[in-house]
Amino acid sequence: MTSRIFFSGIIVFLIIACMEYLALVSDYVLLILWWWDIPMHILGGVWAGLIAAWFLVYEGQRPTASECVGFALLSGIVIEILEYYAGLGGNPYMSYPVDTAKDIVMDCLGGYIAWRMLPLLKKS
Repeated sequence: MTSRIFFSGIIVFLIIACMEYLALVSDYVLLILWWWDIPMHILGGVWAGLIAAWFLVYEGQRPTASECVGFALLSGIVIEILEYYAGLGGNPYMSYPVDTAKDIVMDCLGGYIAWRMLPLLKKS
């Protein structure tokens, strides 16, 4: 099961990397598709939740929803701090605090989705 969780995390990370690349090289994405960061943050939360689950399963423990969501929350807060200092945060359609709150909620949702994915990755 650990290899399935790990490779699922790699696939999600590659999808996020492609989406981030498109967002950084294209002003169209940031100005017209204002919602583009919502799926990115959900997938980021899924990735963080899968990584937390992988570490826990690797250590022989059973991941809980609070551990997956908590790691996604922590990762989301770190990403928001990095976005702020890099000048990448904000949205032309909403204020910065609202955008940050939305992003953190989406990260937590992604962590919950990752926890719900675990039984599917366990099946052979």
